[in-house]
Amino acid sequence: NEGHLLNCIEKLDRIVAGQQEQIRQLQESLDFLRLETQTVISSKIYEQLYNTRQELEALLLNQSLDTRQELSAKLFAEAENTRKELSAKLFTEAENTRQELSAKLFTEAENTRQELSAKTFAEAENTRQELSSKLFTEAENTRQELSSKLFAEAENTRQELSSKLFAEAENTRQELSSKLFTEAENTRQELSAKVFTEAENTRQELSAKLFTEAENTRGFTENKIYQAEKYLESDFKEVQSETHRHIDFTYRDIMVALQQQQPFLPANNVRLETEYPVAYESLDHLYPHGTIRDNTRYPRFVEKCEELLLPKRDLAFLDLGCSGGGMVLEAALRGHLSMGLEGSDCSKKEQRAEWRLLGDRLQTCDIAKPFYLRKANNEIQQFDIITAWEVLEHIAEVDLPQLFANIKNHLTDEGYFVGSIANWDDIDPVSGVNWHVTVHLYEWWADKFSNAGFKICTEDFAVIDLARGGYNPPHCYEQPYPEVDLERSLYIAVHK
Repeated sequence: NEGHLLNCIEKLDRIVAGQQEQIRQLQESLDFLRLETQTVISSKIYEQLYNTRQELEALLLNQSLDTRQELSAKLFAEAENTRKELSAKLFTEAENTRQELSAKLFTEAENTRQELSAKTFAEAENTRQELSSKLFTEAENTRQELSSKLFAEAENTRQELSSKLFAEAENTRQELSSKLFTEAENTRQELSAKVFTEAENTRQELSAKLFTEAENTRGFTENKIYQAEKYLESDFKEVQSETHRHIDFTYRDIMVALQQQQPFLPANNVRLETEYPVAYESLDHLYPHGTIRDNTRYPRFVEKCEELLLPKRDLAFLDLGCSGGGMVLEAALRGHLSMGLEGSDCSKKEQRAEWRLLGDRLQTCDIAKPFYLRKANNEIQQFDIITAWEVLEHIAEVDLPQLFANIKNHLTDEGYFVGSIANWDDIDPVSGVNWHVTVHLYEWWADKFSNAGFKICTEDFAVIDLARGGYNPPHCYEQPYPEVDLERSLYIAVHK
């Protein structure tokens, strides 16, 4: 037996060491995930900023080159058009002036000739030569004067036109230069504003996108960390629960071995008589929950009962709806006769919790139907303490009278029935059934017990004395509850 115990302890040590190694590997994976996430975020931000800067520089260069070519072509076309217009205008004005002067000279000469012809032919003949010479001279002079005047006027006109053309060309150049400068400045400002706006929009978009990606990455990382922490927490709880289960099995192995070698539990020659060995119609049997998981241990309650029933030393305990049989074991370990009745046979089939150790001290039957616990002489075994920990709310109201009758049949005159009652719905998330079929406040239950012939004595027990329904949880290795809501979890104690 000692070798078997050592093997169990070594197996437990190996399991704990394996779980610690898994926790260490998970922590290393988490550190690597954090480092890899930071590296990916940094490289992605730098790549996006570099690509954006190159796109903006290329866009600005293309727009500036296109604008310079458009303005140069426009300026050249306007200057060429102005030159052609001024040249055509100057040629037209000079041609018109020459034609006017030629017509005037011809008209004056023709008039003079006609006037001279009117004079006598003789005088004309006499003076013809003189006049011809004089006319020739005057005509020559006039021609020279007219030629000189025409040349001077043409030169003046040319100079004026040239000066005007130059001035207009200069003004046009200045206007074009000013216009070109203004347009270039406006274009530069528009381009600068557009580039600034696009750069600002791009920056904002990049900032928003970067923030979003960073937020998503942060959320993803935090979610991964949270999941890892939850996994570690659940894994640790599973390790803790598994450790407790191994400890439970180990101590039961020891106790079973000791009981087989030299019995230390009080003898129990009580037999069960019933026509309803299992509560087949009960929701707790059809959809097992507490019957396959609970196992309450609380020696304080047994000690409280011993104090109340002094000077009687050897007590008899009966636990209705005993589940794992923990409270039956507590009474037996203190030397008392103890029995437990459970409506479902799930724990019995699995030999779960205390069923393997306590043997016939734990039985199955429908407690809402008639049953009898008899001694060897066939008399009914009566009990000083009958308990039902969070069981009454599982019994249908129509079945309560039979349950009260079963309690009366098996309770001593000075004995106590003590029960805790859950005053809330307990819904199965899978099937949707409500395990708590009779939910009421304390006053309702007190009236039911009083009407059934019981005397209320709830004040004899405090909340801290309760094995269930108070601070004590349904599992013997869980931490006690920090507080109790007596409207949700109430209790009652009665005498016959």
